Amino acid sequence: MYNNYNSGYSGYSMSKRAVKAYSDGEKPISKFSKSEILDNVSDNYPKKVYDHAKTLSKEQLVNLFLKRSSWHHTSSRMNKTIFYSFNDGVDSDYVLGVNKRKVNREKTTKKRHWALVKWTQWLGTRSRPKPKERVSIATWEEKDGVPGMVDLVDASEKKQYKSIVVLKKLKRKPSKKENVWKSIK
Repeated sequence: MYNNYNSGYSGYSMSKRAVKAYSDGEKPISKFSKSEILDNVSDNYPKKVYDHAKTLSKEQLVNLFLKRSSWHHTSSRMNKTIFYSFNDGVDSDYVLGVNKRKVNREKTTKKRHWALVKWTQWLGTRSRPKPKERVSIATWEEKDGVPGMVDLVDASEKKQYKSIVVLKKLKRKPSKKENVWKSIK
């Protein structure tokens, strides 16, 4: 029987590929428990390594024994969730020397952006919508080059807005005394 795992969502919580990844043993870091990682260590490594691994924190165990395997869409908003699986190729001598040095963690770069933006607010009823142009300050966080959700800083009514046009990028958050705020009103 042919299963098409590229055909949408399983309910509202995750894509069909994410469901398949769960069945293959992959899952997000938050779903791994320390005891589950230690069970895998006891099955695949000598007792000496297992005894040492019991003294490590969950974060150190995650960095040592899990590897990033894939990413999948989850939730009704199609969030990008990174899935991990067990990494059985870790050197036993490396594990035994972990307390003497810190485990390298994947570093993510975060950068906050500010901008003067123009956006359309839809007012009125569903049958008679009325667009109204608004100008305000927006902020968003960029993580590893991927822009996040845009927040309108000074919008008093946070109704639905679909299109946001950046009028001017700002280097920092403007103070209330600056000209940028005067141009909004």
